[in-house]
Amino acid sequence: MSRRLARYGLTMRKLSAAAKPNSLRIRRARPGDERELDGLYAQLHGKDYASPETAKMRRAIRAVERQRDQTLLVAVKDGRIVGSNHVLIFRHLARGLRPAAIVENVIVDANCRGARIGEQLMAAAVAIARRHNCYKVALTSNRKRRDAHRFYQRLGWRWTHFGYTLALPE
Repeated sequence: MSRRLARYGLTMRKLSAAAKPNSLRIRRARPGDERELDGLYAQLHGKDYASPETAKMRRAIRAVERQRDQTLLVAVKDGRIVGSNHVLIFRHLARGLRPAAIVENVIVDANCRGARIGEQLMAAAVAIARRHNCYKVALTSNRKRRDAHRFYQRLGWRWTHFGYTLALPE
């Protein structure tokens, strides 16, 4: 793992404890966060995003809360959710069932970028992967999001694979 990410500590508690009043706090998403998350996802996915009903999003957040191998994180600044990512842990057969992590839906509100919010969200994702004894953390990023690619590279992430997507009908 990147030494740059490791400097933030290994737990979300340490990240949150270091926060001063009105500064950034990283926590798990919870019911009640759905509208702000919906707004962030709309920024991330643009015209391809179909906003779910609030009740459906709330049920989804509750379902993620119950999953031991999933963590939906939010970054809160001044009482407002300004960023999020979703960490998924899975067992990798080729590694003797050692876990690996995937980070999905990494987003920081467009008005808050450049304030190290994404860096703290990614550090929290890496901390979760470490706690699960993951051998790697991976993510995909839309090839059009060049600023995001530079962000990940600045944090020490390396481009190692090509990714493909196959959309499946609902």
